[in-house]
Amino acid sequence: MIGKLMAARRTSDKEQTVKKQASVNNDSARQLKLFKIITEHLSDGLIIVRPDRSVAYKNKRAAELPDISGDYKKCGEGLADARYFDEKGKEIEEKDKPVKRVLNGETLDDFHVKAVRPDKTLYLSMSGRPVFISGKLICAIMTIREAACGAPRRGEGTQGENGQAAPALMKELEAAKGELERVDEALNTICRLNSNFTAGEESNAIYEELLRTALSITCARKGSLQVFNENSGTLSMIHGIGLGAEFLEAFHHIDLYSGTCGMACREKKRIFTENLRQLISNSPRLVYIEKEGIAAELSMPLISSAGKIAGVLNIYYDDGRRPPERELRILDTLVRFAADTIERAKAAEALVESRNDAINLLEELRRVDDNKNVFLSTLSHELRNPIASILAALQLLDLAKDAKLIESTKGIIKREAAQLRRLVDDLLDLTRINMKKIELKKEAVDLTGIALAAVEDYIFLFDERGVRLDTNICRDAVYVDADPARITQLIGNLLSNALKFTDDEGGLVELEVCQDGDEAVICVRDNGIGISEEFLPELFEPFKQADTPPDRSCGGLGLGLSIVKGIAELHGGSVDVSSEGLGKGASFSVRLPARREDTAVWAEGRTCQSARPRRVLLIEDNRDLAELLRTTLEMFGHTVAAAFDGVDGVRLAKEFRPEVILCDIGLPGEDGYEVARQLRSEAGLSGVYMAALTGYDGESDIERALAAGFDSHLAKPLDMAAVTRLLETAE
Repeated sequence: MIGKLMAARRTSDKEQTVKKQASVNNDSARQLKLFKIITEHLSDGLIIVRPDRSVAYKNKRAAELPDISGDYKKCGEGLADARYFDEKGKEIEEKDKPVKRVLNGETLDDFHVKAVRPDKTLYLSMSGRPVFISGKLICAIMTIREAACGAPRRGEGTQGENGQAAPALMKELEAAKGELERVDEALNTICRLNSNFTAGEESNAIYEELLRTALSITCARKGSLQVFNENSGTLSMIHGIGLGAEFLEAFHHIDLYSGTCGMACREKKRIFTENLRQLISNSPRLVYIEKEGIAAELSMPLISSAGKIAGVLNIYYDDGRRPPERELRILDTLVRFAADTIERAKAAEALVESRNDAINLLEELRRVDDNKNVFLSTLSHELRNPIASILAALQLLDLAKDAKLIESTKGIIKREAAQLRRLVDDLLDLTRINMKKIELKKEAVDLTGIALAAVEDYIFLFDERGVRLDTNICRDAVYVDADPARITQLIGNLLSNALKFTDDEGGLVELEVCQDGDEAVICVRDNGIGISEEFLPELFEPFKQADTPPDRSCGGLGLGLSIVKGIAELHGGSVDVSSEGLGKGASFSVRLPARREDTAVWAEGRTCQSARPRRVLLIEDNRDLAELLRTTLEMFGHTVAAAFDGVDGVRLAKEFRPEVILCDIGLPGEDGYEVARQLRSEAGLSGVYMAALTGYDGESDIERALAAGFDSHLAKPLDMAAVTRLLETAE
């Protein structure tokens, strides 16, 4: 295993060496390319000669001038058969020829020669410098220009053009040398930044060095770097050198369709503004330009290798001088790298952001999964208790003979069944709220009346626990446009939650209802166990409960407050919670938009009562539920027939001729939809009122039932009050 690891490491080291060598080769190639770009624009011929006297390079001008390669026959072209004479007319020996002398380490300035060949005679002015690295001769750099016939000898003091030719040429050469040094610095910067960027250096440090290199190339003192934001279509300042804070703030964001920097981006070309102050004379930003003493501006678009606009490099000048073409060519290379650097920085930042998002999402999924596990454990516990009580009560009924015991046992079954129904209702309500599928039946209601009714419903629970329930409900009506049933549910959940987490001895819960400006306020306070600061942000999340003792004395699924929040938001309101900490109670405030009208209607929910006798056909495959419904409806005076599948239901409908049909959807064989379609096609039954019974009451479920021929839709578990109202109104 260790051997494999060592072999893999050697392979990796070898690959790294190859990559580094390739990088060096690429850097050398880029340097040579830049060198050629600069020297091609020299007005004199430039020739680089290797120690073996072969030509390594000659620029465009040198190619146009007569070749001096006859000075060394290895080049074998041009003046190979020429004879050379010095300024005094003496023929120059082989060892004294200019290139030979420079290769021997001598420096030549303004060396005049006459080259005589059979077809013509040439007068040349030549200068040369040997180049050593670590004491070793690398090459000779020769400059050459054609002189006029009979060029003056050195020392004759002529001030004409030819007399100044060689010094001017050497000045150009020195200038070219300076250019090359700046190019070398720029290339070294690019290579270093490329390496540092790969190594993970901060983007800001890279931006600063890029900008400093650009200023060094142009000999300017002020500059800025802007990146392009595709979403906003603006250029944003990411770095500036030599500029004040006010300037950076004023130009922090620039629209792509304003200013020279925006124009440079749009047209994808350099923009040089010789008189910047005149151009923006009407702009409020002029004051910042004047304060910085800026006269001219060079804006260079940063275009990546993929052709995308990454931003703009701006160089500011104190005078209106136009930068030379050589500087611009060097900057072109720098800005291309800068554009790719910015694009890579953006990609790296996006990758980090995506990674962080993925980590946060994973944490969220873990948290949700933990909540789900807690919920499933809680749900199984909450369902097991009432089911166990109901089963035990049913066994007791089989044995009980005493009438009081039987009635008491029935009461147990009713209470536990009601608890089961509340659990299921909470689950369904939360699902409908989250899916925005609750249909609110809004009307103008008095919030104080609903609150008082809720107090009446819950007061006995508070009395059983010995917890005091105080009310502070304003005497004036507080009107809201709301669904009375849902607001009753909201207040009930808040009261139930307060009671659940308040100690029996000395416990106090207060319900307050009032109007605060344009808002109606419902506030429930308690002096119970309180809420920790860490748990407050998670309080309204589904299935989320604070640490609960093993005996589950608090109980519940942790859905009540989530439903409160959902109902409040569906009504255009909000809910807030505050607590000073554990053991210091809690306060919940719900705010709803108040209704300005001074009249409203509110009525208590109707209880089950006898409707006028109807002929009812019940089609339900759950025999226990069917028998219970039939017995209940018969007690209310209705005539009821029952079928336990779709085929039998259609047959019985033809025989029984009901006024109302209550039909389950999930029937064996022919489902409820098919039953409805068949009955609608029967001449004597096409007008009968049909209601669908189902555990699914989403919007799509209701629409499908109505499309099949049903007149209405009842969700399971059935509310007998709703069944009674349906039988009263069915036509």
